[in-house]
Amino acid sequence: MEISVKCKWTMFVLWILAIIALGAYIALMIPSSCILRICTRKAYDIQRRMLTSENKCENFDSFVCGNSEKYWELNTSVNFYSIYKLKTETYYQGILGLKPPLLPDVFATEKKYKSERSISFLYKNCMSYNYKQWGVVETIVGKLKQTSTVVPGLLNFESDYKDGLRIAEFEYKSRNLGFTGQSLFSFNVSTHPEAPNEVAMFVGLPVYPFLDIDEVSTMTREAHRQVYNVFIQFVFSHAYNYDIGHDAAIVDKLVILEHEILSAVKIFSTENKNHAPLSLEAMTLITPTVQWKYYFNKMLLPGTKLPTHIIVTNKNYFYKLEEILKNTDERVVMLFMFYKNCLEMSTIIGLEDSRHPFSKYLEMIDINFNIKIRIYKQRNELCEGLVKKYFKGAISSLLIDKLGVDNGGRQILHSIARKIKEAAIIKIKSISWMDLSTKQVSIKRLKSLKYTLSVSDDVFEELSSSYHREEYHKNYCFGTVDFFKSIFNANRVLLKKNLLLLQQKPSGYDIDYEGDISGVNYNKLANELIVPTSILQYPLFNYEFPFSVNFAGIGTAIGREIVNAFFYNTETIDVLNNSMHHWWSNSTLNNFNKKLLECNQYLSNNKEFIPIKNDTVLLKTLYLELNSLRLAFEAYKNYLEESNLPYPDQTFEDIDFAEDQLFFVSFANSYCYSTHSHALKTVNGYVENLSIIKLMMTQRIFRKAFRCKNKSRNTLKQLISKCFSL
Repeated sequence: MEISVKCKWTMFVLWILAIIALGAYIALMIPSSCILRICTRKAYDIQRRMLTSENKCENFDSFVCGNSEKYWELNTSVNFYSIYKLKTETYYQGILGLKPPLLPDVFATEKKYKSERSISFLYKNCMSYNYKQWGVVETIVGKLKQTSTVVPGLLNFESDYKDGLRIAEFEYKSRNLGFTGQSLFSFNVSTHPEAPNEVAMFVGLPVYPFLDIDEVSTMTREAHRQVYNVFIQFVFSHAYNYDIGHDAAIVDKLVILEHEILSAVKIFSTENKNHAPLSLEAMTLITPTVQWKYYFNKMLLPGTKLPTHIIVTNKNYFYKLEEILKNTDERVVMLFMFYKNCLEMSTIIGLEDSRHPFSKYLEMIDINFNIKIRIYKQRNELCEGLVKKYFKGAISSLLIDKLGVDNGGRQILHSIARKIKEAAIIKIKSISWMDLSTKQVSIKRLKSLKYTLSVSDDVFEELSSSYHREEYHKNYCFGTVDFFKSIFNANRVLLKKNLLLLQQKPSGYDIDYEGDISGVNYNKLANELIVPTSILQYPLFNYEFPFSVNFAGIGTAIGREIVNAFFYNTETIDVLNNSMHHWWSNSTLNNFNKKLLECNQYLSNNKEFIPIKNDTVLLKTLYLELNSLRLAFEAYKNYLEESNLPYPDQTFEDIDFAEDQLFFVSFANSYCYSTHSHALKTVNGYVENLSIIKLMMTQRIFRKAFRCKNKSRNTLKQLISKCFSL
């Protein structure tokens, strides 16, 4: 019995010693920082990954971004879609060549696909059509050549095309090749204003998108002749070698014809523009030379039944047009229509390729005759601004609502903005170059800073209606002053079918979104931070991503504008704010300017950084980005201390990164394709790319998160201290 008791006590002691030994072993293996708290499995796993992260430290930029500037083409980039096993090769990339959408294919339906494809195509080709793609000049020249070959055929007296038939044939050829056409009158096919389910034809005044009517109509005849001579010299001598007759008499007739048409447009554009429905027979009686029946049959899709009525605006213009056509040689009419095509395309050629021969002719016209060429960018910028302000934000809001994000994403945005604001207040208190009075006013403004979405509730409700979305597209994409009316469809009869796709609920995908252009703005007069709901998308946000990833994306976007508004002085005057910091005292302003001067002197004294000395845009960008990164990271760490997180922080299961590390990966992932970089040639001849990511890697918060052993380059640390520190 006694032996049995001794055995039990011996086993108990050995068991206790084993536990102590195991505890000692664990204590030796776990970092000291973890001993001070309860080491959960997750906490231990975080520490383990941080210890093995040295290989990700010094080569972080190449590890994250690879060797390409386009993050969606990378094989080596830390692409969160690949990490999270979300498929990115969708219909978008295969058909439209677009960036990855917010939702993966697994959630897509056939209806959703059609709706998104329609919206994407409409926006890409109409709202922000890009002429800077490779080969665009050659394409345009080819189109001009094709239309130029039509002219001799139509003017051949043995041709079957006579009178108005030639007008229809040339207009048909021009618009199918992508020209606006409509130099004699405008023609449009759309839904009937009183019967939305019926197609109607509209005719009205001609379209002149480039030359100002007042300037051309008041130009002297001699100056006008010189303009046509310039076009003739280029078109028929330098490019096409078609000699169809361009003597002085022809030029005089062209000038007379254009003056008569523009005068008529100017006179009749002021009359009542109410739509007047006329029968085809009545229209033929007004302008028989056009031969409307043949014209409509040619312009509409094959098999389309001609409507019984035509909706006419500025009806009296067509009486005058008939008089002009009857008194003008057909050859002159054809050349006039052709030269309008030349003028339309030549502005693009001159803009996109200054080496092209036509550029010097455009300069000659502009300098000698003071003609203001109203290039397509004016039209595009107007449309682009409206879309960015309303349509894109509304679409994003609709998707956020569809994803089930609480309160349409407002809670997430507001929470992050609040923590950024609190971090900014703490930062202001420690700034040495800001005096006490400026600090007090700045802190007061930050505390009362209002926060709003860029799309107001009433606008959001309006654009939630499929009818209003259709109206936006028709007015801004296919309006009467649109540049390429045939860009979507030359005959435009399919417009109605495409608009039907917009009746479905669209997605929140913004085609042209870039991580370094967030769209966050500060309105100083209202002390209001305006944040677009469109930032709630990849690469800045995904509702299923870890909180550190989302905080880095959205936090730096909001922080960038707060740094710009409260920590950076600029003399630039803007529409909303009149000027920046009117609350800064003279002492603070002088101190900040002195800080900029010290930065400039440092750059001048270091050969390595001389290339960026005069690049004020780059210097300001780096200042804003680095300080917004610091601000956002401090806000993120403070946010983690709160218990009321919207969801627990986490990491990707398929990648070896801790939460803090993911914060920097997320920030860098948005800038892998950023243009904010500069090549520096160092003293020893080594060329280095100075980028936002490269400077981020020198930051103490980054190197602590990644446990970097090697020290940062002293020159880069000094650069940041002199130029990019608050």
